Amino acid sequence: MPPAQAAEYEEGQVWSYATRPGEEGSTLHIVRIDREIAEATIFHIHLTGLRIRNTQTKGMVMSEIQHSPVGRETLDASVIELVATESSLPDISEGYGQWRAAFDEGRAGWFTVPVREIVQFVEDVVNQQQ
Repeated sequence: MPPAQAAEYEEGQVWSYATRPGEEGSTLHIVRIDREIAEATIFHIHLTGLRIRNTQTKGMVMSEIQHSPVGRETLDASVIELVATESSLPDISEGYGQWRAAFDEGRAGWFTVPVREIVQFVEDVVNQQQ
């Protein structure tokens, strides 16, 4: 069960988290933290080690989600153990830039559900478009 209720989240942290079945090796990377743009702190995460079905992708599987904005409640409900701290962070600039432009226009927010539900949502959306 996720014990991170008292965790201090920082950029560069890599966490194990409560995954979907078959994705137990997936990790969550905290790449950016926006503390002053909303009423809540927004964490920008990168997920690796996924098995998202996507017939439009080579191999028909997506192994990562490059950018997802989440609230603290998402991290608290999801993370299990801090497994590493990175000094070289994944590049989320494209996804973050698109999100930030939409956020500034009032057209985007952030997730507040557990990470495994975000992964399932992404898989569902990707396959609805096909």
